[in-house]
Amino acid sequence: MDDVANDRLRAAIHASGLTIEDVSSRVGVDPKTVERWIGDETRTPHRTNRIQLVQLLSVDEVHLWPSLAGDVRTRPTSESELVHLYPTRSAVPFDIWTELIHSAHRVVDVLVFSGQFLVEQHNLLPVIRAKAAAGVRFRFAVGDHTSAAVIQRAQEEGTTGGLEGRVQMMRRYLQEVVTLPNVQVRTHGTILYNSIYRFDDQALINGHAYGALAGQNPVLHLRRLDGGLMWEHYLESFERVWQLAVPETREGSN
Repeated sequence: MDDVANDRLRAAIHASGLTIEDVSSRVGVDPKTVERWIGDETRTPHRTNRIQLVQLLSVDEVHLWPSLAGDVRTRPTSESELVHLYPTRSAVPFDIWTELIHSAHRVVDVLVFSGQFLVEQHNLLPVIRAKAAAGVRFRFAVGDHTSAAVIQRAQEEGTTGGLEGRVQMMRRYLQEVVTLPNVQVRTHGTILYNSIYRFDDQALINGHAYGALAGQNPVLHLRRLDGGLMWEHYLESFERVWQLAVPETREGSN
C-alpha cells in the first residue's frame, strides 16, 4: 500500500509560513528528511527533533503524530480528524487549496452561496473539465440569488446586491461545465451555516458568523477517519442541502 501523507504536519508548515528548507535548517536535519516526515504519517521523528518541530510550528505533538499518545492520553477520534484550524478563510494558504483541488481523484463536493473565488483565483473550470473526463464526480450546490436566504445574508454582511451578483457570476461560470459527464450543479435557498469544500477524504469547512464576510470566518481542515464524528456531521449537512436543491439547466433556468 502507498504511504499516507501526514496532512497535519504539511498544513502546520504551510500555516507557519515556512518552507521545507526553513524547517530542515531550524530543526537541523536534511530537507529530504522533512519530506519523508510529510510523506508518511507513520514515520515519527526522533524525540529531540519532534520537540524542536512542535515548538517551531506551535502545535501539539500528539496532534501531528496521534500514535504517540498513550492509552490515557489518546484523544477521541472526533478530535483527531482536525488537520488544522485557520482563523479565517483568507488565512488558508493558497498552496493548500491548490493541492486539495488538484489531488482529488474521486469526488469534489462544494456547498456555497457563491464560491466565485474558486474559479477566479484557482482556475477551477479547466480542472473540472479534465478531472470530470477522468471520472471524478463534481457536485456544486450554489445559492439561488433570488432566494430570501441569499438576500438576507447580503443585508447582514452589508453587501446588498453584491452577494447576489457574485452568486449570479458563479452560476454563469458553472454554465460552461454543467452539461459535462460527472458534473452536477444545483441551486439552493437554505440558510448557509457553513460553506463546505470536500476533496476526496479531506474537507475545508468555512463557518459563518452573523454580519461577517465569508473570508473573515474560521476554517476547519478535516480529514476523514473511520468513526470520525465531525466529518459525518458536516457531510450529512451537505447531503441534506443537496436533496433540497434544484438542478441547474444549461440555459440557467431551474
